[in-house]
Amino acid sequence: SSYFLTKIVSADRKDSITFIYASDNDYTIGSSTDVETIGQMANGNGSISHGYHVNSSVLNTRQISSLRLTEVNYPNGKIEFISDNTRLDLPKFRVQELKIWSKNPNGTYTHQKSFILGEEYFASAGGGGQQFNRLKLPGITEKDPVNATSKVYRFYYDETTPLPFLHSRAQDWWGFYNGADGN
Repeated sequence: SSYFLTKIVSADRKDSITFIYASDNDYTIGSSTDVETIGQMANGNGSISHGYHVNSSVLNTRQISSLRLTEVNYPNGKIEFISDNTRLDLPKFRVQELKIWSKNPNGTYTHQKSFILGEEYFASAGGGGQQFNRLKLPGITEKDPVNATSKVYRFYYDETTPLPFLHSRAQDWWGFYNGADGN
């Protein structure tokens, strides 16, 4: 289980920031663990069997029930997090756009600007589908209240070494990619 932030209150209790969430569809993540045992084994009759060698694999699955941040409200306005479900990997939802609003004296809101988040993927060698794609942010486009582009930010990544597929065993002790694809 986990906790999620719902409200921040100032020390003088005059201002607060609230966080609003939406439930996403549940999804399952699977991973496997390989165990290799080499050594001796005690038999039931008290003797020891030498050359004991067993390989086993255990499949672990986790059911994920996630919440997605949809809005942050603060005294002078709010930020909306607009999501879509176009992701090729897991989870299916991603933040597509941020909308910034100012609060008017009468309690209504005026749209100030938006940020559109790009969607591309790091592709792993060996196939397609969820385990071979990793979401990548190629850039952010800032738009004014009438949806005209005001600024564009582009991000570049070193992709000379492709990422391994999601459940690759090419990992070191801490789970980082080590380039040993034959593990």
